[in-house]
Amino acid sequence: MPAAWTVPPWTTIAIVLLAAAYLRGRIGLPERFSRGRAACFLAGLATLWIALASPVDLYANYALWPHMVQHVLLSLVAAPLVVLGMPGVPVFRGLPRSWQRFVGPLLAARATRRAYRLLLHPLTAGILFSLAMWIWHIPALYDLAVAVPFWHAVEHAFFLGTGVLVFWNVFEPWPFRSAWGPLPRVLLLLAIDLQNTVFCGILAFAGRPLYASYETTAPMLGVSPIADQEIAAGLMWVASQAVMLPIAGWLVARSVRTSNRRSPLALPSGAGGVPTPSSASSATSPPARRRPRPTLARAVLGPALKHRAVRDGVRWIAFALLVAVCLDGWLGPQEAPANLAGTLPWTHGRGVVVLGILLVGNLACMGCPFMAPRGLLRRFVRPTRPFPKALRSKWLAVGLVAIWLACYEAFDLWASPMATAWILAGYVAALIAVDAFFSGASFCKHVCPLGQLHGAIAEAAPVEVGVRDAEICERCTTMECIRGAPVVAPAPAATLALPVLATPRSATRIPGCEMHLAQPRKRGNLDCTFCMDCAHACPHDNVDLVDRRTVEDLADDPQRSGVGRISRRLDLAMLAAVLVFGAFANALGMTEPLVEAMRRFSASIGLPDDRVVAFVGTLAFALLVPAVIGVVAAGGSRERFCRGMRGLLPLGASMWAVHFGFHLVTGFSAGWASLQRAAGDVGLDLGTPQWALACCANVPPWLVPAELLALQVGVLVSAAALVRSLGRRAWPWIAIAAALCMLGFWIVQVPMDMRGTVA
Repeated sequence: MPAAWTVPPWTTIAIVLLAAAYLRGRIGLPERFSRGRAACFLAGLATLWIALASPVDLYANYALWPHMVQHVLLSLVAAPLVVLGMPGVPVFRGLPRSWQRFVGPLLAARATRRAYRLLLHPLTAGILFSLAMWIWHIPALYDLAVAVPFWHAVEHAFFLGTGVLVFWNVFEPWPFRSAWGPLPRVLLLLAIDLQNTVFCGILAFAGRPLYASYETTAPMLGVSPIADQEIAAGLMWVASQAVMLPIAGWLVARSVRTSNRRSPLALPSGAGGVPTPSSASSATSPPARRRPRPTLARAVLGPALKHRAVRDGVRWIAFALLVAVCLDGWLGPQEAPANLAGTLPWTHGRGVVVLGILLVGNLACMGCPFMAPRGLLRRFVRPTRPFPKALRSKWLAVGLVAIWLACYEAFDLWASPMATAWILAGYVAALIAVDAFFSGASFCKHVCPLGQLHGAIAEAAPVEVGVRDAEICERCTTMECIRGAPVVAPAPAATLALPVLATPRSATRIPGCEMHLAQPRKRGNLDCTFCMDCAHACPHDNVDLVDRRTVEDLADDPQRSGVGRISRRLDLAMLAAVLVFGAFANALGMTEPLVEAMRRFSASIGLPDDRVVAFVGTLAFALLVPAVIGVVAAGGSRERFCRGMRGLLPLGASMWAVHFGFHLVTGFSAGWASLQRAAGDVGLDLGTPQWALACCANVPPWLVPAELLALQVGVLVSAAALVRSLGRRAWPWIAIAAALCMLGFWIVQVPMDMRGTVA
């Protein structure tokens, strides 16, 4: 049994004297050394005493997990609290006068100042913090520290000291100023947290005790050495996330100063919602928002996508792949890893699409295979009937997306090539049926669940279709970007376009935006399908792919062309809610612990399988849960509900990317094997399929850290957008984002169906 605990006198006396010096020195100081600062410093000293002089220190000699609690208290709790107390000036003033006469010149010496600048550089602090963690957890050094009190004290000094160096840069106690701005320091915290995650993973999954010191003593506390090690890893990982992520979010919020929001240019509309020339040129309208000029996006993609032949070619190639997938789904083997319908759409297509959207915008809708037959339809049918007024919102899409997610979970659509083929064929039929009767790209705008998913994810993308020079649009009175433009000369894009997609008027007129999105007033990627017709129609060559300010566009609420004010659109808020919470429901529903729990629950209530539970549970998590907690977080305010749900979109986008990216990486080889099999069925020899490599490859060691980093970036962007949008009322929403992020951390580290990590 552990020995009896006694209070270490010298440690306690030293902490009490340090507190007395601080309190004595802060007398007469300015208001910046407030009582709150003093409370933080004293709380930090109290935490230091708990770590070094309480029973925690005693039990640290018997098991790893109390020792990890010590390290967490020293580096992640005591260190930031002490720094928040701005201790430099008060402690110096609280020293005896004779000590001040000795310490003052020493601190003012040139060598001391150089060492001070070197140690407090953010890069130095981060490296020392990381080295302290890794070096002192080398088994030989760790066992030495446990066995010898002197080295134990040195170890604790390293953890406390390097923690102070890092958080000194984070909080910048007066008069210090860090060499890096807020955003680079966010990256520093993420890097520290990432290496901590790697270390905790090594500790948790080592499979054997790493520290001989605890092999005989850990059972005294009721845990086995392996369980002790796993508990220690979990405590350290959770503590790091709980400290680093909120502080990183605070730094992001500091860097995103709420600026005076520009008055948006209201867009009067004539018949059919199209701006009239007179209203577009109104001299009383405030200026349109200026956008950044196109840089990388335009240089790489813009010139190619502005050619209609390129866009049409991409769509027809995608449609040819869709036909091949459907034929293989109907006629090929029904084992999903061996069929194109079981690999290309679910393993490759989803991952490539989501990652592509987050990098370069909504190119998924631009290259949509369903648009090829739609273009062919437009050659013969040009409907003028508007979509039913009662359905001109996103409520239909909200229901379809939720039902789609629930059916996906309940019926394992990814495992049925036949079902996949019929779904794709049905998608084409639905698009043709809707667009054969209704004008204005009604299917894309109001119905298509995939389009809503892509558009919402693209709200977190750094690229959009926009104007290069807002002043040109201010002088424009004809609005060709919506109305279309006559062809005054044979245009290369028109002559190169695939003739099968040409409309009867294509020889005399270039079509404008069927979504009725006026480029000068459009912000973000909602409803924009990247068709680039507006760029083709603009006579000033002023529409292109441009870089966007993601946080600003997510937070600000001007009058937007096509969607109005986001804060008044409850349907858009619920669509964002379904897509964000649906991302976590979709990933959560494929984790082995939850799948097993659903099976047991279904059996307990007498159901033959878990389909009903999966269907109802997904609907509840995607619809009911966000509605309830959103109303609570918004305090009943519709505007705050809409702003809050929109602010969560980057986190939802990161979860979609993490989930689909995981399947893309671990199942990538399945596509080639199924393609070899399909080619062999039609007489083409692409080699013998290697079925052993066709499914569920081993998870590469870099993937889980990359997923954790993606979730961290997503939650930080969401936090920045929420703070900019809601100010002090953002904290309930930030708490929701943090809870979802922690759920995502758990999801990516547990076994998942079809991942190859489950025997």
